[in-house]
Amino acid sequence: MESRACVNETCEKYVQAGQENLIVRKIYGKDQIRYLRCQICQKEFSERKNTALWNTKIREENAVSIGEHLSEGCSLKSTERLTKVSRDAVRRLKDKLGEHGKFFHDERVVDVEVETIQADERHGFAVNKQTQMREGETLEPKSRFILSHVQGKREEEMIRTLLEETKQRIAPANQQKIALFTDGLRSYATVFPEIFGTPYQPARKGKQGRKPIPRYRIPRQRAHVQIVKHRSGRRLESVEIRYTHGSK
Repeated sequence: MESRACVNETCEKYVQAGQENLIVRKIYGKDQIRYLRCQICQKEFSERKNTALWNTKIREENAVSIGEHLSEGCSLKSTERLTKVSRDAVRRLKDKLGEHGKFFHDERVVDVEVETIQADERHGFAVNKQTQMREGETLEPKSRFILSHVQGKREEEMIRTLLEETKQRIAPANQQKIALFTDGLRSYATVFPEIFGTPYQPARKGKQGRKPIPRYRIPRQRAHVQIVKHRSGRRLESVEIRYTHGSK
C-alpha cells in the first residue's frame, strides 16, 4: 500500500505515499486489482488510477511483455505477433507508456550534477517509411544517462528545444562549467551561445541607427567542442576537432 497515494487533488494526503490513509475496499478482476478508499477524504479509486494500465483490459503480464518488446525496438507488427495482443491494443498501450514515461522522466530528472554532455541525432521514420524523422538526445557520456530526448526535423528549432530542456535539467552550479560535445551540425554552434552564454549589449557606433543585436559571452568554464568525422564512403579517413566556443 505504501506505493500508492490518494488521487483526489483536494485531499490533504494527495500524492503522499506511505501515509497509511488508504484501505482496501475490494479486490476485482483477473489481476486481483485493489479498489482503495482514502480514510481522509473518503475518495474511492482503483490502484491503477493515473497509471499506464488505467482502463486497459490487457492482462498485466501481457502489458509488461508489450512494454519490454517495444523498449527493445520491436515494431507494432512484431509485438502483436509475439504477445498475441491485437495491434490496436498494442498501439494504445504504447501511447500510454510513452506519456507516462515522459512524465516520469520530467519529474525525476532535475538538478542533475554533470559537467560533460554529449549530443547526437538518429535518423528514423514515423508512421511509415515515407515520413522521415530525427531523434535528438543529450546524455552524460560515461554513464550514458539520458538528459533530454526530442523528435522532429533536423533543424535549428529541434536543436534549440533539445539544449533548452537539457539546461533546465542540470543543477544550477553545474551549468557554470559545462562542456558540450556534438557533431559538426551548424545549429549547435548557433544555439549554444544563446542557451549557455551570457548575453550583453554591444555599444552602438554613433548616435543614430538601431542598436546592435545582443551578443553572448562564453565563460572560460564552459565549452562547445564539435567532433567532425570525415569519411570516404563508409571508411573513416580523419577526425577533426573544433573548439567552437569557450576555452580549449
